[in-house]
Amino acid sequence: MAKGGSEKSGNEIWDDILQSLEKVGDKYIDSNEAKQIIKEIEDDTKLLIQKK
Repeated sequence: MAKGGSEKSGNEIWDDILQSLEKVGDKYIDSNEAKQIIKEIEDDTKLLIQKK
């Protein structure tokens, strides 16, 4: 997946995704509904990580 000799584990990739979602939510989204959707995606992603 990752190129350039720095392979990331699945969890590291998901961590990057979660951090990106938080940045997008904090910086660009004012709507509480949109923030709630991002929070649900983050929670679902964390559950997927725990199941593996």
